Amino acid sequence: MSKIIKISKIFLLISLLAFYVCGNLKFDDSFVKITSQTLKKYFSCSTILNQISNVQKRVDCFKICSRQNNCEYLKFNSNNCFLYLSLSFNEPLGDGTFWYKNKKGKIFADCTTTTITTTVAFNYNSVLTTKYSISYLINNGFQKVYDQFYSHRTMSSDLTTARSYCNSNSILCAGGGLVDSDILELVACGNCFQILTETLIDAPNRVGSAYWYMTTGKSFGFSPIFTITQNTADTHDYSDPLRLSWHFDQNAGGWRLGTLTSLDNNIQYKKYILVKN
Repeated sequence: MSKIIKISKIFLLISLLAFYVCGNLKFDDSFVKITSQTLKKYFSCSTILNQISNVQKRVDCFKICSRQNNCEYLKFNSNNCFLYLSLSFNEPLGDGTFWYKNKKGKIFADCTTTTITTTVAFNYNSVLTTKYSISYLINNGFQKVYDQFYSHRTMSSDLTTARSYCNSNSILCAGGGLVDSDILELVACGNCFQILTETLIDAPNRVGSAYWYMTTGKSFGFSPIFTITQNTADTHDYSDPLRLSWHFDQNAGGWRLGTLTSLDNNIQYKKYILVKN
């Protein structure tokens, strides 16, 4: 009798384990890991990040993406799940943390190095993306309210002026790009009043898809995750292409545009703020 009980318990444990494994591996879509060998045809023309979640396992990130129609790519890194509507091949993709949704019949953008801009319309209340057209923003109702070299010292008066263009429903976008280029190398957007709110050191506010900070005497900018190292500018993770940080109310311009840093005296790149009412 005791042997039968033991066998029954073992069978029950095996059944529970099988149920758990199957439950975690069953998705509406399968996912393919992106490597340095992944062909460019599997990418989009720009990067559009829609959501960031904190999860325990990669399989949980797969589940979330699988259930969302606006998730075509994902990144899982250090318990952070990044969900993307589109992903440019210009991103640093060789670390094995990116995956794409392998849907039958899916048509990829098949972009080349000559088609890195985008005409994709999306919710400007929640935007964090690279390689986005300034003209497309302007054609969709945005106006430039701040347009300066990276060497320019960003002061409280600059952001106060930007805020004066806003009402409670206005969308503000901040970004940077090369001089005389229509492409923003990096841009994020969200509610203007929420973005232009004073924050404590290393305590950004989540607005849309980014974490924003504006600390007088320190810096202004955004990050894809809560963690920042807000010295005179955000020095956390120099390899992160989705961080923007400007010296704020200091005696220097600069400082960061994605992985480009120490732009204090730079006149090859510009800072932009655009507002839409």
